[in-house]
Amino acid sequence: MTRNWTGRIAIALGILVLLLLAAAAVLIATFDANRYKTVAIDWMKTEHQRTLAIDGPIELAFFPRLAVKVSALRLSEAGRDDEFAAVEEAALAVRVMPLLSNKLVIDRISARGVHATYARDAEGVRNIDDLVTGKAKAGEDVGEDAGASAGAMRFDVSAVQFDDLRLRVRDELADVDGEVVLLSFSSGRLANKVESPLSLRATVRLTRPQAVELALDGSMTLGLDLDERAIAMSALKLGVESTGAGVDAVSLVLEGALAWDGSTVRASSLAAHGSADADTGMVQWKLNGALDTNHFHTSGQATLGGTVPHIKASARFDSLDLNQLLAAVRPAAADTMMTTSAATEPADTPLQLNGLQAVNAELALEAGALVFRQYKVADARLIATLDKGVLRVSTLSGRAWGGSFAGSGSADASTGGIAAKLDARGVDVNPLLKDVAGKDLLEGRGNVSAELASSGSTISALRSRLGGRAVLQLRDGAIKGINLARALRQAKAALSRQQDAIARAQASERTDFSELSISARIADGVAYSDDLDIKSPFLRIGGEGRFDIGRGRIDYEARATVIASSAGQGGAELEALRGVSIPVALSGPFDAIDWKIQWSSVAAAAVRQKLKDELSERLSEKLGTRLGLPAAAGDQAPAPVTPQDLLRDRLRGLLR
Repeated sequence: MTRNWTGRIAIALGILVLLLLAAAAVLIATFDANRYKTVAIDWMKTEHQRTLAIDGPIELAFFPRLAVKVSALRLSEAGRDDEFAAVEEAALAVRVMPLLSNKLVIDRISARGVHATYARDAEGVRNIDDLVTGKAKAGEDVGEDAGASAGAMRFDVSAVQFDDLRLRVRDELADVDGEVVLLSFSSGRLANKVESPLSLRATVRLTRPQAVELALDGSMTLGLDLDERAIAMSALKLGVESTGAGVDAVSLVLEGALAWDGSTVRASSLAAHGSADADTGMVQWKLNGALDTNHFHTSGQATLGGTVPHIKASARFDSLDLNQLLAAVRPAAADTMMTTSAATEPADTPLQLNGLQAVNAELALEAGALVFRQYKVADARLIATLDKGVLRVSTLSGRAWGGSFAGSGSADASTGGIAAKLDARGVDVNPLLKDVAGKDLLEGRGNVSAELASSGSTISALRSRLGGRAVLQLRDGAIKGINLARALRQAKAALSRQQDAIARAQASERTDFSELSISARIADGVAYSDDLDIKSPFLRIGGEGRFDIGRGRIDYEARATVIASSAGQGGAELEALRGVSIPVALSGPFDAIDWKIQWSSVAAAAVRQKLKDELSERLSEKLGTRLGLPAAAGDQAPAPVTPQDLLRDRLRGLLR
């Protein structure tokens, strides 16, 4: 009996479900949303005192997607007949089944011809307050719960298409009046951790606070990370055209990549180029961001009125690579710039200082790491002013070449005059010379100071008119181009030929030293020096001469003197030259210096030095005998000697 009733109930329930499904199917098939237009119109009038007009048809579908499409819709302001919003056509389609798993999957969002007005009076009352009041009255707790719920739901939009969306803005409290027009906006799929193409065209027209017109036209690939609340824009290309606010025209193109991680804007390989024509007015800015994870901050103002604009700006960068930035703007010019140092510019290269007259400025720059051309500086700091074509750098400091430096300088566009001061401490002189002069002549670590000035319209003129002074002090280094120790060990062979030894400087050769100091006085492009002092375990080197910077030539005579040294350092082989001053002439262009050891004057000097030493020794012995001093143990009385004997023995020792 029980089984019969159970079966009958199951059959009845099945029939009921079928009837409900059939009724739902009939309802969906015969449902006409247009019959309920009057319900929506009456509700809007009763609840918000607004007039809603729906002149076009309403299209509604329920499965497999919930879709609605409206057209020719107009809504008035609250309590007035003035138009608040109008929709030419709008459509939305949402899939039903994903909603059961807390996912919002939208097939498509589209809108065309949507016009709306936003207004706020001086008291802060908005024309949308009645439409959002219900949410505000719900309280903070409700808002937080709604936010949590929204955060839990995942959304997935297949495509978005907007055309001709206009927002009229009248804000008395903020003193803003204008219109924002989204001419077109389209995107592919928008979902968590999915990249999608996006393009837009928009304009902004303001009459207050200043008359400004702005046009945007761009495209990008957009990536959303809803878990991290991050946005990434790659393959970005955005064009900006603007007029107004005291600026006749601005044209700017921004290319690269931008990202927002929830707190910081980051840029990667970002480049901007454009132009501006200024009339009158002032521009102020304050910007924080990052370039390739390197944070920066900049602020300042530009006064665009007057004959010459005036800029006051400061900037701080974690790292700033000017080569990359300049390469993005002018690739060909940047390649040339980064492979050519100022010292190796062609002599007839014109000196371009006219740009200093284009603007007056007060500038301050700091960078944890700065790269410009071949220079790499840490903790860089620059303070400079530009006034009436005169650039004055009061502070230029940083860490480079393994040490630190501080300097200052100036440049005058009207006279072509340039001046610079440098004080470098604890630097490696080899990379310094390579960077500044493009030369590989010295090695060692120490101090470099210089105070230089010149003038001219070309690089050649600057070199020829250079004046000032320079001081160099080094330790534990080497002079590159010649190995004096090896050359002096060949003294016997050279003296036997009675010929000077001439050799072209070679990068593989070097003369080591433990200390080096030299100073120079510079006038008319020629540096004069007479205080060279080089010390090594077996040599002392002095010298004097001139360095013709204008012509790029050297004419210098060094004097090398052999001192006592251990056999391992070649002292035994050089004993014959101990105490003899050996002249070494340096001549020729800086890039191909000839070294000439003047052996022709060494032989007589060596004999004189040996004669002097032995006579001094014999004199000491005779003097000791007369004073009654005992001779050293094992010593025998020396045989009588004459100067002729010493000369004969000495020449035999040198020439055999």
